[in-house]
Amino acid sequence: MDDEPISEEQAADDAAWMDQLRASLTPEDRADVRDHLISSLGMYRYLELAARVRRQREQG
Repeated sequence: MDDEPISEEQAADDAAWMDQLRASLTPEDRADVRDHLISSLGMYRYLELAARVRRQREQG
């Protein structure tokens, strides 16, 4: 992973891409991704990741 900061323009492009991706996912897609993450990471690591994402979302 690159440690150099990204530009605000790149951050905005990345955010727009993520919003588009989120909007395109069906509930089935989300369930499949969740199941794949659980099988790849293991339940404990998946729950750690989910908790981290929730904290980041709450912090804005």
